[in-house]
Amino acid sequence: MKQIYFHAYRNASNQYVKEISVAESGRMLLPNLILDTGAPDRAGAYAPADRAYAELLDHHAQDHFAHMPKALADDMLRHFRDRNAAASFEDDQSKRAKILDEVNQLASTTHR
Repeated sequence: MKQIYFHAYRNASNQYVKEISVAESGRMLLPNLILDTGAPDRAGAYAPADRAYAELLDHHAQDHFAHMPKALADDMLRHFRDRNAAASFEDDQSKRAKILDEVNQLASTTHR
């Protein structure tokens, strides 16, 4: 039993050292996954994720996206590419229209 434990510990330790070296080198790529499900992020696939995107969009719309980093703007536009799917969680038509209007505002900014 000790050998199994030490073997597992050594493997985990070696993997940790490899991951740290990747992180230090700046080569770490993290996939955009829905952490609750492990599935890739896709508009309309998971309402809580769509809702979080909409809340973040609304937050940045308050100042007309002036402080939104380009990488975030690009990710938001990617998520909202299928606008109807991304806003499908919202049953209230006025709130849904607001989300779609804010997406259009973001798309018309210089972040493209």
